[in-house]
Amino acid sequence: MATPSRRLGFVLNPVSGAGKGLEQWRKHLKPLLEEECGAEGTAWLVRETAARGDATHLTRKLVEEEGVTVVISVGGDGTHNEVVNGYLSCSAKSKGVALGIISVGTGGDLRRTVYASLHESGAVEQLRVILEGRVVLVDAGLCTSTPHKHAVLDICNEQDEGEEKESKKEDDGASTSASAPASTRTINAEGTVSEEDCGEVDEEVKVLAEGDAGEGERLRRYFLNISSLGIGGTICHKVNTSSKAMGGFVSFFYQTCLQTLLWRNKPIRVWLDHSDESFEVKVYNLVMAIGKYHGGGVFVAPEATMCSGAFEVIRFRDIGVVDFSVLARVYFGSHTKHAKVDGLRARHVRAEAVQDENLLIEIDGEEGGMLPAEWEILPAAVLMVVPEHFNQAADGHAASSSSASSSAPSATSAAASSGPFSSRGYSPQDSPDTPEGEPGRTDSNGNDSTPSK
Repeated sequence: MATPSRRLGFVLNPVSGAGKGLEQWRKHLKPLLEEECGAEGTAWLVRETAARGDATHLTRKLVEEEGVTVVISVGGDGTHNEVVNGYLSCSAKSKGVALGIISVGTGGDLRRTVYASLHESGAVEQLRVILEGRVVLVDAGLCTSTPHKHAVLDICNEQDEGEEKESKKEDDGASTSASAPASTRTINAEGTVSEEDCGEVDEEVKVLAEGDAGEGERLRRYFLNISSLGIGGTICHKVNTSSKAMGGFVSFFYQTCLQTLLWRNKPIRVWLDHSDESFEVKVYNLVMAIGKYHGGGVFVAPEATMCSGAFEVIRFRDIGVVDFSVLARVYFGSHTKHAKVDGLRARHVRAEAVQDENLLIEIDGEEGGMLPAEWEILPAAVLMVVPEHFNQAADGHAASSSSASSSAPSATSAAASSGPFSSRGYSPQDSPDTPEGEPGRTDSNGNDSTPSK
């Protein structure tokens, strides 16, 4: 029997979108796979998650043991983030493995960027894009932060609103062989992990589960979309510990309005691109963006691209209730014109709280520790399956081959600014390269605001 030219590995969160993930798989995705893959010699297999953290473990297993050529995350933004962490932690790109996403969760923020060129971007349309197999190199981010107790509450919850789910029977394509069942990691009410049940446990998961990180312990988390600190971390915590029955948009909008009424802006100190120079700002929210959307459809980073080699850093300064109009404008991407909002580009961001404040961080809609923290761009880190007219910036990475089964191509990383750069002073079409003799940073009025040492 001939070896299949492609081997697709699906990581399915059956409870994503209040069970919509499993429904979409059974009614639409699986029938399409059975119809399309048999004739072209494509093998496929699916592994279902049973607990938080499973998608990371299953992704590594698909790459390292199952020999897949494409890993596809089927779930919400949280599932996608777990899969990305599994993908990057086992150097999947160097093995020629591509990554695809099928969004069936409540938020769909990564989908809005990746599939923006599609007239219809439902689960079936996303699967057709994956079967077409066009891939490009996109950036990823790495956030290194300080663990916090809220992560214990978060990771001890069962998937999606605390519903206890048993591991589902895995479905394999007709041309694949059965393999080991999904992970059965258990985290009890005290936050301890049963090693015999879960096998290998990520160090990040151990730290979060134990909730007892010693001095110097750090939480490392990859992301493909957006990370933020400030009110964004608080909103994320509130949304993830309450019901999402009304959908991601309503849940995030409600908490955004409520938390803005309660929020008090916090002073932080920020360093950019490993510079010794820093600046202090009283911040409402600080966003490190690769994708354009977060919070269930908030168009927070309209000028971000996934192939630029730099973060689009959106800084919401001392915003209060009197500036409530910004909250409406951010859904349409027009907030960047507001006097208290800056758009910056950087490859590395480091932030510390000026006061003893537990400023929370969110990463792709999930809780990600607290300050002090740093964010680093990883240029061309992911070989991603995208639609034909994917918005790849002119300063982006070299296009890859048209087949997701090919070896990972080499990429030319776009250079980013290595020193101070302008706030809202660059054209979104321009490369983040900084010319010789660059000017200092400017504020929204065009005045020099280069930070002093």
